[in-house]
Amino acid sequence: MKIIVLIAVFIVSYFIAIPKNSAYNFLVAPQDLKSDFSSNVNHPLKKSKKNTLTDNTLREAYKNYFLVGVAINPEIDLKDKMRADLIKKQFSYICAKRALQPYALHPKENVFNWTAGNTLLNFAESNNMKVMGSFLVWYRENHMPDWFYKGGDKTVSKQLLLKRLKDHIDTVLTHYKGKIYTWNVVNEAISNKNGMLFNPADSLYKIAGEDYITKAFEYARAADPNAQLFYNDFMYDQTKSDNMYRLIKKWKEAGVPIDGIGLECHYGIDGINAQLLQQAIDRFSALGLKIQITELDVSIYKRNAKPADILSENFNSNIRKTQAEIYKQLFEIFRKNKGKITGVTLFGADDGQESYLTTKLKKSNYPYIFDQSKQPKEAFESIVNF
Repeated sequence: MKIIVLIAVFIVSYFIAIPKNSAYNFLVAPQDLKSDFSSNVNHPLKKSKKNTLTDNTLREAYKNYFLVGVAINPEIDLKDKMRADLIKKQFSYICAKRALQPYALHPKENVFNWTAGNTLLNFAESNNMKVMGSFLVWYRENHMPDWFYKGGDKTVSKQLLLKRLKDHIDTVLTHYKGKIYTWNVVNEAISNKNGMLFNPADSLYKIAGEDYITKAFEYARAADPNAQLFYNDFMYDQTKSDNMYRLIKKWKEAGVPIDGIGLECHYGIDGINAQLLQQAIDRFSALGLKIQITELDVSIYKRNAKPADILSENFNSNIRKTQAEIYKQLFEIFRKNKGKITGVTLFGADDGQESYLTTKLKKSNYPYIFDQSKQPKEAFESIVNF
């Protein structure tokens, strides 16, 4: 017994005698353990703190402000289980980037492709989400199939064009009646040139004038009286803002059934024009229109950057912080306009999603609030922690 006691005393004395910084000091105090993890950013246990950020959700953070949604390609994005789980947890509604546009949905006069749109609707219904429809009409040829405005080698008459638009809108809104709460009816029809209200390249306008726009809203209202009908467009300078306001005011006063305006928000790392954005919100809401923020993303390059301008694709910590600050500034404006803004649509959820910015600039881009691993970025933190 004495031998056992002596051995125990020796062991205790040995560890007490070891200097704190000795190479043998493997018994680390709790405070030392904490400081060790703090200094090692790549430690596996350090990452668990990052994962807890997904406990915050946009749904919960903005439930008393406005709906927050996301644009997706359902035939691609919903096959990724992690992305699908992220979407249904974080967002209140979804919007198809391409699936409901005429060229995808109605490629030939007597052919409708409902598959991707139905996938979108089924996912939303299964997860208590709303659906925004985009777009019923967009003049650009790679979005509007040419059969709408051509007959053989000839351009169709105004009468035939409007009939085809009506048939398209009637069929689509009847198919989705009561399932899509808001539609972007017409997209980007207004010019951003001084002294020019419409784009000279607009084939629909060349045939039917602005009647194709006003009639599209009338057809949509008749097909689904309960759907909210929006005009959607970008607006990054005063000329475009003034052109939009002039025409929307005119149409509204003429009784065109426009319920709201979608303001596209494709920004870059060079920041935003907060004054112009606030002016647009104030002017359109004064007309009795609801405001939707649409297509929101923040490129890691300047908004008007061209491929030749980009010398580095480095998404470093400074750029991440700047991107987060821009998102923060935007959502501060959005929250300030609670009651005017009814929804904010991010143009993607995570950086692993397809982005038009990558195609446009031929460079990698990271414009969304979750990274390629579906983990929250500083941009996410900046808009949920307020």
